Amino acid sequence: FTSANTETNGRLLVGGDASLTNYGVATDGNVPSDRFALYVGGTLTATNVGVGSGRGYAGGASGAVSFNPPAVGPLQVGGAPLAGDVAAERARLTTLSATLGALAATPGTTVTNAFGTWTFAGTGAGLNVFNVAAGDFDGACTVDVNIPVGATALINVAGTSAQTTPCGIFINGQGANGNATTAMAGRVLWNYHQATTLTFRGSVIGSVLAPNATFTMPFAQLVGDFVARGGSGNTEFYSRPFVGDLPPTAVVPEPGALALVAAGVAGVGVVSRRRAR
Repeated sequence: FTSANTETNGRLLVGGDASLTNYGVATDGNVPSDRFALYVGGTLTATNVGVGSGRGYAGGASGAVSFNPPAVGPLQVGGAPLAGDVAAERARLTTLSATLGALAATPGTTVTNAFGTWTFAGTGAGLNVFNVAAGDFDGACTVDVNIPVGATALINVAGTSAQTTPCGIFINGQGANGNATTAMAGRVLWNYHQATTLTFRGSVIGSVLAPNATFTMPFAQLVGDFVARGGSGNTEFYSRPFVGDLPPTAVVPEPGALALVAAGVAGVGVVSRRRAR
């Protein structure tokens, strides 16, 4: 994972190597002192990296990482305390993505495109499943997701190469606004179950599950949890854990303020937040 001049408000986990420059982690100050806010399974190359709460670990490291109270430093280097959990969690999330991607669209949901705006509309009080192809967004500018308050939107995007829209994503009329983003962001999940490349062209509201994708990101916002194989970019991650309702047959992602990035040529992955100690 490579990023500069931005931050992850919650927790950041990189299964492989990471290069971070002018980067903040756990800047919301909400990670307990016995949890890892920053975990890099490979080598961390750090330039002006600060951790605002929690602990930090790297398999190897060059450069300095500062820990600002109530964070607990210094950076732990070596020992691989979560190596087994990382591999297990990547497998779990990959299976979850495939399972969700096989779900049929919920009866009564609609997906329409008008004048460059894709609108996902669901009326169910529980889970609303939408299925689209990655190429559908090629000429789109804006996405509107309209569901009842308290409902869940699962948007399965099929295709090996995918991109988001450049003009923003809106949930019930509200766009990305940092920590003030609508709480409904925690009830939207974008599932790129087939993607091997994922290009972000603007801000995203809702959690993103793309366990096999290599991503690129602009200077923008992602409000939600994030899971991918690896990549680079300068997006600012805001903590808005996924708390939506998924079928009992699916393995539900554990809630928590964590931007999850799984990187590395060996296919390493993310770690269970509950066991991230």
